Amino acid sequence: MIPKEELTTVILAGGTSRRMGRDKAFLDLNDQTFIERILQVVKKVTPQVIIIANTLQYNSLNVPVYPDLMKDCGPVGGIYTAMEIVETPYLLVLSCDIPLLNTAVLKHLINESVPCDANILTTEGHWQPLTAIYNSKTKSIFKKALDAKTLKLRSLLASMSLHEIACPKVLIPCLNNINTPNDLKEMRDGYKN
Repeated sequence: MIPKEELTTVILAGGTSRRMGRDKAFLDLNDQTFIERILQVVKKVTPQVIIIANTLQYNSLNVPVYPDLMKDCGPVGGIYTAMEIVETPYLLVLSCDIPLLNTAVLKHLINESVPCDANILTTEGHWQPLTAIYNSKTKSIFKKALDAKTLKLRSLLASMSLHEIACPKVLIPCLNNINTPNDLKEMRDGYKN
């Protein structure tokens, strides 16, 4: 287990949301935006939280917000930016489009984590690289990838020492990410308090 004092939660919200057509973080579920819901959960799990985003809209959330150091480089650029800023040895990296996230799934990830380059949550054998804990010592791997324009996060993982953590089946729905208007409609239709 990596102690929570060694973790900073990093919420990546710098994407273009092309398929949705608008900023996913500010979509809402039960009168609460996705980003508000995620912040409510992560603040119960780690003492430090930052957002990587390229718009002033996030400044109203009372959480430090930093723009990408290298624009249009996706999650690889966002994680690298966070590694340049964060002082803790580990980063708990999350995307901004998982509004059903809960503390149970994050506690499972943290409790099962070990010192390595990356602790990756898996769902039915598939990596969830945006629900993961990255060692800040891997910053050079991210920088090298950015310099080479290798922007697929999964490509970087091949050069890291990974610890895969299976997400319990009952918690898998907490990780459903919302990418399209249809995803949003289905989630809202099926949501139960």
